[in-house]
Amino acid sequence: MQDDFLGNTIDASKWETVINDTTASGGYAHLNFHVDHPASGANTFRNAGLYGKTYFDVNSYASGLQYTYRMKLDTPVPKGLVAATYAISNGTGSEADFEALTNTNDGSANATTQTNCWNKGSGWEANNGSFKVTDWHTYQIQWTKTTVTWLIDGKQVRTMNNIGILGLFYTNRVPTEPMRIDVSYWKPEPASGFNWPEAFNNQLNNATSSATYKMLIDWVDVRTIGDKSPFPVGGGAAAGVLEPVPATQLYPGHHPEDNQSTPLKKD
Repeated sequence: MQDDFLGNTIDASKWETVINDTTASGGYAHLNFHVDHPASGANTFRNAGLYGKTYFDVNSYASGLQYTYRMKLDTPVPKGLVAATYAISNGTGSEADFEALTNTNDGSANATTQTNCWNKGSGWEANNGSFKVTDWHTYQIQWTKTTVTWLIDGKQVRTMNNIGILGLFYTNRVPTEPMRIDVSYWKPEPASGFNWPEAFNNQLNNATSSATYKMLIDWVDVRTIGDKSPFPVGGGAAAGVLEPVPATQLYPGHHPEDNQSTPLKKD
């Protein structure tokens, strides 16, 4: 499955659900997150996103699957939003994510990126460095029956497998159910029962005017691991090109054996 968003509409044959104000133009998908400031009362928010139509079953591919996304955020970048690219199952609590947390924005659009993996409601997270999310970056999730590997701009930042620390214990952490490709730009809210203090910020709750914030997706691609055919062209990248990693971006969160990731629990 590939989508380069070169048309002026979202392709309904590839995307099951279009969330709120998500459009296509100029070779990009535009995920427009809205803050609505009423004349009286509390602000309201409209998340944006795309949910893929096809579920891919890793058990059907000996080499495994890889999900690749080219993404950036438009300026300004407020605190308190999550820009997510991920693979997710159909309601069974399994997924593998990249999530850029704008709450960690240091004023120059450098934001922490978390990688998360859930298997049937149990999850593990890790922070994988901070870098400029208003620049184009390519995010890739490689998924086999026993391993999930995350790459940013072609550089491996984390691997998680089903073997525990030093191989001393076994945990079934890697998803095995079919997963689709999703993207979203959204606001976590503790009041809704979703407790994520690293991501939440009151800035938008206290905003005194309406505003729109944009996440751009150049292209997405799902294929078997090892497939060397070109990536989509999209609106701004040459086919087959992954952005180079600047020397200053060291991604200190690399966990080769995933022995430093943090277990998660659903609230």
